[in-house]
Amino acid sequence: MKSKIYFSPIRCLLFTIIPLLLLLALIYNGISAAIKTTAISTTSETKPFLTVEKPMLGFKISYPPDWNLTDNDFVMRL
Repeated sequence: MKSKIYFSPIRCLLFTIIPLLLLLALIYNGISAAIKTTAISTTSETKPFLTVEKPMLGFKISYPPDWNLTDNDFVMRL
């Protein structure tokens, strides 16, 4: 007489759900690593800031190089 193989709920967990969770964790880690790499590469491409100083008015300000700065002695517009 042949014996029937019975899969208990614990075996179902071990052989189906746990490998799926591990696979999802690996996929998530790969995606988050790709996002971090993209974030690092975009922040490392920043251009140095330009600086304008007005000692008579008592301030110094840094601004991005792609801004247009118009300046007279008392008013500065970006």
